[in-house]
Order: sequence, then structure tokens, then C-alpha cells
Amino acid sequence: MEERHGYLAGGRKAAAILVLAALLTAGIALAEPSADIVFGGIVERAQNGAVVINGKEYRITGVPLKDLNGKDVAFQEIVPGKYAQIHTTKGRILEVLVFDPMPR
Repeated sequence: MEERHGYLAGGRKAAAILVLAALLTAGIALAEPSADIVFGGIVERAQNGAVVINGKEYRITGVPLKDLNGKDVAFQEIVPGKYAQIHTTKGRILEVLVFDPMPR
């Protein structure tokens, strides 16, 4: 009987953890749209202070451009085929990481 009781107590703990995880996840999903967002893709074109990724243009003039080691990257180093990871908050671009895409 004790094994069974232990099993039920463990099940209750697991259920409590699942409920807590669901509540935390819901809280994250309900966060205001001003939350930080990171996205990226392969650079299709880079000119006049803007990059085109997935057909959409992003103005990055004045935005810090870095490589994966945190070193500054010149805009001229952003060429088609590079990967650009764009970090934003409240709709404003904070930083762009530029690097070679990983081979698959």
C-alpha cells in the first residue's frame, strides 16, 4: 500500500509542476508585444544602410554590427549569403550579429 501512496504523492507533485509550468508559459505568451525579439536569416542584399532578409528590408544605419565574438563588423562585410541575426526591443533594432551560416 505504501508504494501506491508514494506513487499518488509523486503524481500530485508532477501535476502541480505541470500546472505551474502552464501558468508560467501563459504569462510569457501574454507578455506585451514590446518584449525583446530575435530573428534572422540569410542576407539577400545589403545596400544604403539596409539589409534584405526573407524579402523584407531592415534599416540598420547606426545600429551596432558585431560578429559572434563581439567584434565590430563593417557594413561592407555584410554580403549576400551571410547570416544576420537581428535583436530588437519595442520594435527598435538594438544590434545585428553577422556571421557565416552553419553548414547543414
